[in-house]
Amino acid sequence: MINAKNATTDWPERSWALAVTGAAIGLLVHLLSDDGSTKEAWRIALAIGLIVAGVAISFVVERGRIIPSAVFAGFAALIMGFTAYWNGGPVGGLAARVCCAHGGDCSAFVSGLG
Repeated sequence: MINAKNATTDWPERSWALAVTGAAIGLLVHLLSDDGSTKEAWRIALAIGLIVAGVAISFVVERGRIIPSAVFAGFAALIMGFTAYWNGGPVGGLAARVCCAHGGDCSAFVSGLG
């Protein structure tokens, strides 16, 4: 079992590195999202990928295993980013596809999304 006190004393720069990484990812997501008004699917997908990469690397990063941790975070970001891009932008995206999958009229639902 890992002792939290030993983990911080073994690698004291870890918390600062994660703080700087989180701040950089937060700034990039803010710039990509245009204060939440973007409708472009690629920008939303890239922002989601950055968020997932940041969360994934913060959970798995270890001293001496930074490259494998970054590779894992990259794969997780690619999977989530491509999933978001494939489902389309915020209007008429996955929620509308699920609602309309049965072939019924869902114009009221789709108009409520935009």
